[in-house]
Amino acid sequence: KQALLFNEAEQIVDEEKTILVKEHRKKKKKRGKRDGLDPNLPREEVILDLEEHEKTCGCGCVLTPLPNPEVLEKLKIIPAQFVVVKTIRPQYVCKKCEGSGDENRPGVKSKPPLLQLIPKAILHRDSLAYMITQKYCDHLPINRISNILKRSGVTISRATIARNFITVSEKLESIANQILQQVQFAHAVQIDETRLQVINEPGRKGTNLSWMWCFRSGLVGEIESAVYFHYDQSRSAKFLKDFLFGYKGIIQTDGLGTYNAHLSSIVSEDEHAGCNVHARRKFTDIYKSIKNNKSVNHVLEEYNRLYRLEESYYQLKIHHNKDKLEKRRQRHSLPIMERMKVFIASELSVMEPSGDLYKAMRYFISHYDKLIIFIYNGNITPDTNLVENAIRPFALGRKNWLFAFSPEGAKASAIYYALIENAKLCGLDPYQYLKTVFDEIVENPNFDPKDLTPQAIAKKQKEESRTTTT
Repeated sequence: KQALLFNEAEQIVDEEKTILVKEHRKKKKKRGKRDGLDPNLPREEVILDLEEHEKTCGCGCVLTPLPNPEVLEKLKIIPAQFVVVKTIRPQYVCKKCEGSGDENRPGVKSKPPLLQLIPKAILHRDSLAYMITQKYCDHLPINRISNILKRSGVTISRATIARNFITVSEKLESIANQILQQVQFAHAVQIDETRLQVINEPGRKGTNLSWMWCFRSGLVGEIESAVYFHYDQSRSAKFLKDFLFGYKGIIQTDGLGTYNAHLSSIVSEDEHAGCNVHARRKFTDIYKSIKNNKSVNHVLEEYNRLYRLEESYYQLKIHHNKDKLEKRRQRHSLPIMERMKVFIASELSVMEPSGDLYKAMRYFISHYDKLIIFIYNGNITPDTNLVENAIRPFALGRKNWLFAFSPEGAKASAIYYALIENAKLCGLDPYQYLKTVFDEIVENPNFDPKDLTPQAIAKKQKEESRTTTT
């Protein structure tokens, strides 16, 4: 049976093998499917029925309705509505004594004020959840959010919104720290970084670049995945020594030199995996400009075969079985990597030490030991695509809001991206998640941050749904 599965993997790869050729036949486009509307959305019914006198046939008989009427559904959007929540607290006084002077028996009595997410703030916590989602999920800059409100007759300055965002983020930091702990105890972690400009950093020019670091765990075979963001002024990975102190597992990164310099004090060489997508991309970039280079085409064909194999492991549903995945990779994937190494080494021996192709081949050879670690560890993927996908929403947002005004704002962004990206990872609606968290923080000041991570709330909702179903 095991041999049959191995043969099945090979068969899938052979069937789906992609070969780079100069000409391609144009495939006939499939007709797109009509988008469906969520059945859980509220329905506003408009019934177009015949008048009573119209329900008679020309022969004089009464018409009989068919069991299935014709139904047409169209999506109607109702613009955001603004409501002012006006809390009134009637106050009572004793006209006879006008107060005893005793604090336990006050002269004026009234209900205590409702607890607020930000006391005396003009924005309700539901509004804050909505605006935070607009910025960190929908990539809207704060000034654009302010302008949208203004068009509806609501004037709230950009500074007020930004100040509220920072204040709320401080209340959420303990939840983000719980997510960090999930990452620190995972079997494998991918790390990536992207630039961030922070205008008012003490002792630095506004043009200096800072960095947003992203950590992604739960790569293969783990029940829970997690994403964590960290703002730092430097691109140096030196902070990782404290950040991941005592970490036990695989760390996977691209070939940035600072990782090699500082991760060596955290994990051993065979626990620092590389990224095959970065290695392949160097050849892909060359292929875009020179399509008939036999060496480039050969390497890309081998990489295509490698990734077809990875796809076959998913089709065979063994990607969550660490031992089986390692055996398949060692039997099927390792020979591909070894063939590439031999081929590239041979090419380098007769090649001039210059040019993009030389650099691409040198990168592969110099990082080879890290590029094949995934073969022997079923907890990781061949590349860092998962963390690159996790950090992409931040990069998209940065294109719109361009920079952070202060270190506090940059740190707030890291917290919000951590919570929102984990909510998306867990299948939660970011706005509803934030709304739930804000309600809990207000109603239970002594909340346990472990209970408010997206993973914990998603798990609770599944259990409640299962209980309701049974």
